[in-house]
Amino acid sequence: TDTSQHIPPRWVDTGPVKQNILKGNDVNLEMFPTPHWNERDGGRLLGSFGAVFTKDRDSDWVNIGIYRLMMHSKDELGIQLDPANQHIGEHYFKKIEDNEPMEVAVAIGHEPALSFMACIPTVDPVSELDIAGAIRGQPIDVVKAETVDLPVPANAEIVIEGTIHPKERKMEGPLGEYPGYYGGVAGPKPVLRVRCITHRDDPIFRGT
Repeated sequence: TDTSQHIPPRWVDTGPVKQNILKGNDVNLEMFPTPHWNERDGGRLLGSFGAVFTKDRDSDWVNIGIYRLMMHSKDELGIQLDPANQHIGEHYFKKIEDNEPMEVAVAIGHEPALSFMACIPTVDPVSELDIAGAIRGQPIDVVKAETVDLPVPANAEIVIEGTIHPKERKMEGPLGEYPGYYGGVAGPKPVLRVRCITHRDDPIFRGT
């Protein structure tokens, strides 16, 4: 893959997304106005337009994609992962050992170029961060997440950090997808356990 036009992210010490840092018992997803979008949804959809960050277990390749996240509780989310045609599914189903959780960060409200790229699969192992930087003509500023080994957008409104465990499942779905149909029947899906929430003062919650 020709990477000559890519612009990698720029690491910074801090950013607006670090204005508030919540860990442990302070983690509470109920603080955000998470809507029940459609009549037959299986639950409230917190992740409908957030960028989900994961890292390949055997390299530094950071993948970013949009994957739906349904509320289970104040610190758990259901996530739909497909092993066949998603990079996150490949990372999770093909690279994670039996008892090893996969680290995840979810950015909500961020650079428009990153939102655009999170919708589009790249040729692995190209990171969407590098192409988003090329689209905007300058690097995207990233900071280190608090509890997982991942970069997150320094200027995001909200970042949710956690882990997805290999053998844990809870019922998730169905959910109305953005083209206007209900995607995925209700079934046991992986669970994202939230470790930390960081957010701007008076953050804007974005969804679609």
